[in-house]
Amino acid sequence: MQDSKTLELALKTLAATIFLGVAGDLLLRDVPWGIGFSIYAFVILAVGAYLFRNRSLDFGYGVLWVIPPALLFASLFAWRDSNDLKLLNGTCFALLIGVFALRARSGRVNVATLIDYPCRLLERWFGFLIDFVELLGLEGHTKEFAGLNMGKRLAAGARGVLIAAPILFVFGVLFASSDAVFDHLAQRAFSVDLGDLGSHVCVTVACVWITGGFLRRIFLFSGKPPVRVDGELQGPSPAVSKAAFHLGITEITIVLSTLNALFLAFVAIQFRYLFGGSALVQRTAHLSYADYAHQGFFELVLVAFLGLAVLVAGHSVLRKDQTRDWRSFAALAFTLIALILVVMASAATRLQIYVEAYGITRERIYAMSILLWLTLVFGWFCATTLRRRSERFAPGALASLLFVAIGLNAMNPDGFIARLNASRSLARIDGEYLSSLSDDAAPQLVSALPHLSGDALAKVAASLRARRKELEGEDWRSWDMGAERALQSIQALKR
Repeated sequence: MQDSKTLELALKTLAATIFLGVAGDLLLRDVPWGIGFSIYAFVILAVGAYLFRNRSLDFGYGVLWVIPPALLFASLFAWRDSNDLKLLNGTCFALLIGVFALRARSGRVNVATLIDYPCRLLERWFGFLIDFVELLGLEGHTKEFAGLNMGKRLAAGARGVLIAAPILFVFGVLFASSDAVFDHLAQRAFSVDLGDLGSHVCVTVACVWITGGFLRRIFLFSGKPPVRVDGELQGPSPAVSKAAFHLGITEITIVLSTLNALFLAFVAIQFRYLFGGSALVQRTAHLSYADYAHQGFFELVLVAFLGLAVLVAGHSVLRKDQTRDWRSFAALAFTLIALILVVMASAATRLQIYVEAYGITRERIYAMSILLWLTLVFGWFCATTLRRRSERFAPGALASLLFVAIGLNAMNPDGFIARLNASRSLARIDGEYLSSLSDDAAPQLVSALPHLSGDALAKVAASLRARRKELEGEDWRSWDMGAERALQSIQALKR
């Protein structure tokens, strides 16, 4: 009885996957993605709700809290036009889908080990490919399916198609050779653009494969809930989630102590230069203050990120059975975090100096956002991991990333860049860079036109004229609110 229910659900899931593949080709084939992606996410939700009624496994209802933010980030594709924001929103959507698949059985999305996010999320996305293969095998019930009337009819239909195809081809060639009108109609009916056909096939196959693996993982995979080992939450198998090896406090102390010494030396230099004025920097580094600020900003962001990675890795491999060892690690980690925060403050100061000299760009906004996210993550690391609540760290770090991503969408980085850079002195306005901004910046560029002159005015005006032609011919699947507002503002300018 259970086998028949599993086979029935597998067939429904496979049929739903084929439908989602066709829908994906309709909605996602045109790039860049816009409202088509938003609609597709809601179509997946509708299909999932249909299959949910036919589930045969226990479902963790706590995981349903992941659905609203996932749909929110999918909907943001219909709001902002910036490709950078769409990449960020798509990444957040993919992470939430991974969390949903990872926690579909347990339902506990607020606890995770340090390697669950992002390591197991990445593993889960690759796992969708294997899950789809299992779905194609109908969960090992292909023999039972072949014995059903439906299976017999499908097999007979497939055989009929294979037999009829060569026969129709031969007769079609003969008829086409005998009549010019029939030949012309046949060529029109069966003329195929191989490039267009290839894009249809690629998008459909990709959507079928990914959605099929996802739906199979949610509704057909029988997973085991997480368990606790040594007071910490582990995955389905403790042998998989536990560190492959452990280190004692001696090795960890050497690593963190030397890093603290290096960071302390760097921080001492930063205090001297950042508060010593531009003359000190130019005299010592032989650079302008703006060049000095630009040279080190992205390196300091990378240093902060790598520092977080070292702390997470150190916690993962540390033996935690001795209280004194744990306290030593916590003290060293807290010191390193404090020094990293000073380094991040130095990076932020460098950015401020450089913006004052050359203006703001997308790269600097997103790098500053990374600094903000890292600040939240370091604070959360202290509040959770250093207080022996490491299972709370990974979900909080992911939640802070989602928070920063939503803030960037609300900020509209390209519009902010256009507004800030266009307000600078006329001699320092980069018209070419302003013209390269996305449609999200078009209303601000239109408002700035009366204040521009010379080369900057010519370049921005030309880009707005070209942008109008592109927007008027845009496919509906790529529609988003940013492009709509851009078109309205440019059309109003023409009046």
